[in-house]
Amino acid sequence: MRYLALVTCVAFAFGAGCGDSNEGKTGETPNALFPNGKAYKVTTTIEPASIRAGESTTVTCAVVDTNGDPHETATTIAVTPMDGIVIDDRTVTAAASGTFTVVCSAPDVDVFDEDGATLTVEAGAPASVEAAIAPNPVRAGEDAVVTCNVKDADGGIISGVPTTVTAASGVTVDDHDVSATIAGDYEVTCAVIDAADLPSTPATLTVIAGDPVSVELLADPEKPAYARQESVQFSWVTTDAYGNTATDAPGTLSGPTAGVEVVGDPTENRYRFLEQGLYDWTVTLDAPSPTVTDDISLVCDDQGPVITITYPPRGATLVGADGEVVTVTGTVSDNLGTVDAIVVNGVAPAVDADGNFQADITPKWGTNFIEIYADDSHGVQGKLTPSFQYSSAYVSFVETNAQGVMVDDGVQALLGQGAIDDGVHDPTDVDDLATLLEVVLTNIDIPTLLESQGGAIVQTTTPIVDYSLGPASLTGDVIITVSVVAPTDIGPTSASLDSTTGGIDSVITMGTQTEQGLLLNLEIDIELAAQATAAGFNLGSVSGVATVPNQAQAQTITLQAKLVLDKPKGGATTAAVENLGISFSNLNLDLLQDVQFTFTLDIPFVGVQQFTVSLSDFGFNLQDLTDALIDPLISTLGGLLTDLLEPLLEDFVSDALQGLVEQFEMEFDFALPDFLGTGKDPVDVNVYTALSSALFVDQGGQIGLALGAYADKGAGNAHEPDGAIKRSGCLVGDTEQLAYDWSHELGFGLQTDSLNMVFFALWWSGFVHGPIDVSALLGDSSPIPIDNFTMVLDPFAAPVINDCSKAAGVQLELGDLKADISGDLLGLGIDATVFIDLQLLVNFVAEADGLYVEMDSIQFVDVEVVAVGADVSEADNRELLEEQLGPILGAFLEGERFGPIEIPGLDFGDLIPGMTFPAGTDTTLDLGPLEVSKDTGYVLVETDLD
Repeated sequence: MRYLALVTCVAFAFGAGCGDSNEGKTGETPNALFPNGKAYKVTTTIEPASIRAGESTTVTCAVVDTNGDPHETATTIAVTPMDGIVIDDRTVTAAASGTFTVVCSAPDVDVFDEDGATLTVEAGAPASVEAAIAPNPVRAGEDAVVTCNVKDADGGIISGVPTTVTAASGVTVDDHDVSATIAGDYEVTCAVIDAADLPSTPATLTVIAGDPVSVELLADPEKPAYARQESVQFSWVTTDAYGNTATDAPGTLSGPTAGVEVVGDPTENRYRFLEQGLYDWTVTLDAPSPTVTDDISLVCDDQGPVITITYPPRGATLVGADGEVVTVTGTVSDNLGTVDAIVVNGVAPAVDADGNFQADITPKWGTNFIEIYADDSHGVQGKLTPSFQYSSAYVSFVETNAQGVMVDDGVQALLGQGAIDDGVHDPTDVDDLATLLEVVLTNIDIPTLLESQGGAIVQTTTPIVDYSLGPASLTGDVIITVSVVAPTDIGPTSASLDSTTGGIDSVITMGTQTEQGLLLNLEIDIELAAQATAAGFNLGSVSGVATVPNQAQAQTITLQAKLVLDKPKGGATTAAVENLGISFSNLNLDLLQDVQFTFTLDIPFVGVQQFTVSLSDFGFNLQDLTDALIDPLISTLGGLLTDLLEPLLEDFVSDALQGLVEQFEMEFDFALPDFLGTGKDPVDVNVYTALSSALFVDQGGQIGLALGAYADKGAGNAHEPDGAIKRSGCLVGDTEQLAYDWSHELGFGLQTDSLNMVFFALWWSGFVHGPIDVSALLGDSSPIPIDNFTMVLDPFAAPVINDCSKAAGVQLELGDLKADISGDLLGLGIDATVFIDLQLLVNFVAEADGLYVEMDSIQFVDVEVVAVGADVSEADNRELLEEQLGPILGAFLEGERFGPIEIPGLDFGDLIPGMTFPAGTDTTLDLGPLEVSKDTGYVLVETDLD
């Protein structure tokens, strides 16, 4: 920039001057005086004055006054022409050959060297050649000129050297003129004729399209149809006579004035569709091609074919059996075009002239999703995704309560052998039925009960026939009566209970190998009742009674019986004792003592005589008599104990065993909190259970409980289905019986019917109906950006738990969930009404306070956009909701829990009416850690007893 300024100043000096006017000035300018009144002159000297291109020379500027004396002042130099010249202080370097004028100036005294000095620059030998093209770029078919600059080793340009031009294929070369008809970049190369091997630097010829002969109007994005609020930008491409295209040709775009609006800068040619319809635009090129035009027609059609289902309605509850067919009927039509195709669950049905169609589908048990797609002639797709529930039966919730909606065997309580008899009987820790029975028997006063039977337990009579008393004889009976008297003792009592088919086999043992089972203190009354006769005379009655104390001992007494508790489905409960038997081991009776009877008789002709007769005198063998009493004693004691204990055992079955079962019968409420953030009060769900079946097998007792879960219908729920879905064995036969492996001491099987009833109760209550602030609920946990995002939910049908699949958990199916959605999603304004179908995996989790239903992962989700607000983009809303609503629901639902469903412990304390236990006795069966698994038709909760 510094040297350019100097050149400019010198150029003016040669003409009008630099600064003040130079008119009338010369090299000796007497008017150009300093205060001393002297004039000055500047002289330019070059040494050397002749150099080669690339070399340098030194310039000297001398300033003298009119007396010829040197004058010290600042000087500058300028070179004309400047092309290829570099000035560094007083050194001038020339890059190209030629003749140059060098001029010195003294700005402070306002003089310059009018003549200057001549610098001659000679070229060196040619060392390279470089091509240059002008004009460049050039239109197709027009010529451009190639200049071949031959340079020496120092880069100086050598003039007058003959050169030739070559070019890439597609370029026409005429001497140093080049042209091409196809737009593009082409390489052009120069060569020195006499030195073809010199290095050559090519140039690039850029050929652009020529004057257009046609134009094509384009729309971006290019779509078969556009949605309302969707924008489109227009551009055009021109084509010249050679087929080259260009995008920068000026032109004018004209189009519709209604139904669309300009977006942003009008010169950007962007429009937004406001109404559906057919719209035409035209582009006309400016001069020199004003007759070149093109037009385009675009369709605003954001509504695919309208599909209407006439059967089944959304959220319907259909009744049917496995293998039956449901015929889906409906109509399809389009407002701007024709219907090209329709598919119902993957099958294309026939459509008549009026748009009616029907399709047969074979439903499965549970929620059935119908997917209908229809395409119109503009390529716009319509979508309808209704659903219905299908089963052989439903439980109505209309005008009923928890008892009224009970499901037989909705819960099955499983009493393993450990709960019946764990083999460890601690009377201070009553944790099984066998220990309870032992405590009951230990507290029974059997001797008192025996004595209450009247005392006599054995009585035998032996006749006396004409026993001789000298002149007299006796005829009559000896009556022996055995009675129980205090004290009488029962030894230690143990009970063993073993579950078996139909009930519980019991073995009750009194006594051990070291302790007697029974010690009876007896009184044996021996009575003589006879008549005395002599010589045909009746001498009167002869009687006497002797009481002999005695003892009977039994080492063990064993009772065996089957305790029966049975309740078939729909039948009455049977509580009974069957096949009660009793046996004794080592029952002994002390040897009877001989007894004497003394009496007096008045014998005619003889007079009064006194007689003493012993029992043995009547022919009794005391050992035999003692032995003879043992059998009736055993028989009598056995029958007596049987009579005494059978009612006791029946009471135990009725009170304890049936009472234990009935502990599972309960009624309670649990409040479901408003975790959805709808602002509603917690929903109260009433739960009721009752005994519905009882079945004992070898491994334990399987107790079926009818379960009902009910909530009042909420005002926000306007739907009227048949009721809660009942399973029907996945539509194969009756509901499966729970198959249990009895690996734990206690278990509970929750039938999915009962779980579906709980879900239906929640849905019936309106718990999930209403507005939800999704942004507030998700907070920072949302996987995608959302703001002010709300959903107003109206589920047309209750959720269904479906365990017919082979999935690790069970599936929760939800069809026809209507949602009015608004807010910002991924920076886009959302205002739409949708229907959502989804299927997600559900796990059951056991915690200390009960069983929870936990939402796992979404397996299937389908979103049908029903309507979009007028102020948002139809296309963007549809696309975003169909793609992103699933992840939002996943973030919202996954990990949520419903519960707890309480798993109660068992208490033996109140099973026997009037039964009291010693202080500190533990009668509660404490549950260990819960385990949860899945069986067909059931969720199984298992535990062992602490």
